[in-house]
Amino acid sequence: MATNFVGSKGAAGVAQRIVSLMPPHDIYIEAFAGLAVVGRLKKPADLQLFVEKDPSTVERLRLFLPRDAHLVNADVMQSIKPESVPPSAVVYCDPPYLGMTRRGRQRKYYQCELTEEVDHLRFLEWVRRLPCRVLVSGYYSDLYERTLAGWRSVSFGAGTRRGRAVEFVWLNFPEPAYLHDSRFVGDGFRERERIQRKIRRWTTRLSSLPPAERAAVLAAFDDAGLPRRAPLPLQKWRV
Repeated sequence: MATNFVGSKGAAGVAQRIVSLMPPHDIYIEAFAGLAVVGRLKKPADLQLFVEKDPSTVERLRLFLPRDAHLVNADVMQSIKPESVPPSAVVYCDPPYLGMTRRGRQRKYYQCELTEEVDHLRFLEWVRRLPCRVLVSGYYSDLYERTLAGWRSVSFGAGTRRGRAVEFVWLNFPEPAYLHDSRFVGDGFRERERIQRKIRRWTTRLSSLPPAERAAVLAAFDDAGLPRRAPLPLQKWRV
């Protein structure tokens, strides 16, 4: 998976951590897609839309996206009207980070920047109007905390070209009981490995049971109010 892109979420564990925050969804929209490391890593949705403004980045991204994904070369805030997005969608935004939060504050990293605070305010107002589940990546700032008041946030360490940093993700929904992709649950590689070992043990034990006994165990989960998968309201949406 190509990750050699400034601001990419390809650093060890970053994309995995973001994927593990996403609730079930049938529509996935990634704004400021870049090389779409998060969107390409997670399990696909029924409809996937990637939006990137920089034409040269779009040409690179075309090489990596599956054929059934939709790729739009546009300013996401102009091309997608919030009221047109179905509530069942998940939107992940990885905008150019606020300049004052970057270590190289005066350096231009992208062809299409959000250079001024007013640009970020425009973006945040667009985000707040979305009627669906939204995740926004960034570094901590009073501007984001103030504008996204009422949203919860998750933070974790990440490696960058300039050393260690603390990534923040702001989310407008509570911690989900179910995940769209549960492969990366856990804080860090060791924790994810521990959970995956547990899953393999339990799966092996369950599959080794006689069919009737296995069915009884699964039925007990349902009776206890622990359905095996989350209900997913499907909605049609035209790109």
